[in-house]
Amino acid sequence: MTANQGSVRFVGFGESPPVPEEMVSNDAVLAILERHGVDTKGKSGDDTEKLVGIRTRWWSKKSATEHAVAAARRAADDAVRRTGGRFSSDRLELVHSGGSSPDNVFPACACEVQGALGVPGNRAEARDVSLACTSWVDALLLAESRMRRKRFRFGMVATGECVGSRMNAPTSLSFTLWGDGGGAVVLEHDPEGDPRYGLIADFAGSDGQYADWTKSVKLGMHPDHAAFEYPDCSMLDHGRDIHRYAIREVSAAVRDLLRREALEGEPIWFLPHNANASMVLRMADGLGVPAERVLTRIRERGNTSSASIPLTLAMHAEGGTFRRDDVLVMAGFGGGMATSVAVYRWP
Repeated sequence: MTANQGSVRFVGFGESPPVPEEMVSNDAVLAILERHGVDTKGKSGDDTEKLVGIRTRWWSKKSATEHAVAAARRAADDAVRRTGGRFSSDRLELVHSGGSSPDNVFPACACEVQGALGVPGNRAEARDVSLACTSWVDALLLAESRMRRKRFRFGMVATGECVGSRMNAPTSLSFTLWGDGGGAVVLEHDPEGDPRYGLIADFAGSDGQYADWTKSVKLGMHPDHAAFEYPDCSMLDHGRDIHRYAIREVSAAVRDLLRREALEGEPIWFLPHNANASMVLRMADGLGVPAERVLTRIRERGNTSSASIPLTLAMHAEGGTFRRDDVLVMAGFGGGMATSVAVYRWP
């Protein structure tokens, strides 16, 4: 982060609101697996919750872009309220999106969000970031950098995911993990703002030697996709490798970033990608963060890929969890293998 260019802060939060009738229980998911001949090893819904921390997930009828647009509209409305009318959608100069389950290869979801919000033509930079579950945090880091460099006042980062309902093959127990949703934030860059608040530090890194651990099956143009019956957010039997890698590398990235920014020992709110409960709690333990300061939506929403962190932000911002000077550490990680971390001090 560039300390001499004011502050970049969140001024609006939103999520695509779930439809209660479309929430799916563990027992319902296990029943689907059994109908497809998968050995569920006698597990019950309670067993699944104990193992991965998930009780329900939303398998929606919306598309990923519809989720992103719904979240973006709510974030825009929230920003109007939080800024006392200083913000309006036609003042956006940047719209970022992306994720794991795009509606189309093109156009970019960000362009569709821009159009849905009525942002005037050629008013805003729009781009998608394709970095799987890391996409939203990485799009946020890029937005912050562009807003400072170009001196944009208002920007938006929105994502929508349909991994649970569109990319979830009923061929293994990983079918239980995935859910749908959308989340968005509105950002304001104040060139005269206090640089100690807002987005204050970041890390982004990747390790392409492990790129084959996660692949989207039947999404893309590779000829091998024809061999598969279902679209699948497949981990290609590398679930344990990913688990160990994420705990080791994400924890190290956060620890090094906090040390670099002289934030060691300061209480933090940890907002990790919602992979599963045991994984994120082990990360937190390695960082010395108590469980009550780990914020997720895992229990009711499952793994919503890149939408998980903005979903968590939206709920806790609305609920008043954060107070002035609170430090939030948002850690995205996923296919690549990629890790992106943003540190935010609540103004």
